[in-house]
Amino acid sequence: KEVLAGSTNYYELTWDLDQYKGDKSSKEAIQNGFYYVDDYPEEALTLHPELVKIRDLEGNLVPGISVQQYDSLEAAPKKIQELLKKANITVKGAFQLFSADNPAEFYKNYVAAGKSLLITDPMTVKPEFGQTGGKYENKAYQIDFGNGYATEVVVNNVPKITPKKDVTISMDPSSDNIDGQTIPLNQYFNYRLIGGLIPQNHSEDLNDYSFVDDYDQKGDQYTGNYKVLAKVDIRLKDGRVIKAGTDLTAETQVEHDQDKGMITIRFKEEFLQEIQLDSPFQAETYIQMKRIAVGTFENTYVNTVNKVAYASNTVRTTTPEPKKPEEPTTPNSNPNPKGNPTLPQTGTNDSSYMPYLGLAALVGVLGLGQLKRKEDESK
Repeated sequence: KEVLAGSTNYYELTWDLDQYKGDKSSKEAIQNGFYYVDDYPEEALTLHPELVKIRDLEGNLVPGISVQQYDSLEAAPKKIQELLKKANITVKGAFQLFSADNPAEFYKNYVAAGKSLLITDPMTVKPEFGQTGGKYENKAYQIDFGNGYATEVVVNNVPKITPKKDVTISMDPSSDNIDGQTIPLNQYFNYRLIGGLIPQNHSEDLNDYSFVDDYDQKGDQYTGNYKVLAKVDIRLKDGRVIKAGTDLTAETQVEHDQDKGMITIRFKEEFLQEIQLDSPFQAETYIQMKRIAVGTFENTYVNTVNKVAYASNTVRTTTPEPKKPEEPTTPNSNPNPKGNPTLPQTGTNDSSYMPYLGLAALVGVLGLGQLKRKEDESK
């Protein structure tokens, strides 16, 4: 089974005594005592000794059995260290020890009677174990007449819950992530909150799956619009299948604290209870924002699963000062002010006209010469 962090395992430990029915052991052998040892993984689990129940197979509570917890073999009394050594039991770290307070009475009522016992031992998966995920083992032993016997090893896996956060312009799952980029002032955009994947074959029902976004209200303004989509196909207990991409907004509730800049979107518990244990579950949320200030703004969200919090990555966007429009140049109303006469252009652009000017001058000179001769002849 996939065991979620924060969930409680109810280990059912069988103290197997039925093979001793009709036993005629000596008083000396009986005084060696009757014990049950649970070598639990303290790095992953937290005990609840006040919730431990010991019953016979008919469901009757069994009195006269004490339970002690020791952080290590070295922390246990010398008598217990010798007991485990003689029984060839090696514990790893912390362990629980169940012991019959009165061995003779316990022998008479349960051992010689061949009545096996059932120990219900609740343990909660530590929240921090969900940050890393991984497997853990639980191994138990029973000690009868001083002899030790190992039970089967129980292995569980805790999935690693890894929420993710993006920044998008649209509410389309295929839209680009603009984390680390620039957002113009007054631009509308979305924080995309991708919830952690709950694997199929999980050990208990979901009762909480929420998105908690603590945004920077100095730079972002929540528009009141959000959308929630299924990320995987979800199988319900009534046989229906919700396809990935289906809009699940109606199955959620939202709370917004504008002063604190806090948005909480949570799935309704009655909907979560409809999900099959052998079905995966994952959802994503788009929260629409408007950028209302200049600067660099960071945002991280928390995905809670059965009241255990998992932080996402941090996104960062920057909004620069908007560009000021260029001022138009004032036109000059007097391009040829008085006192600055326009001179004729005599540069290379006018050189092509020079032959024509020379020709006209030459014609003028010749004409004047002919006129002069005619005047002389008339005289």
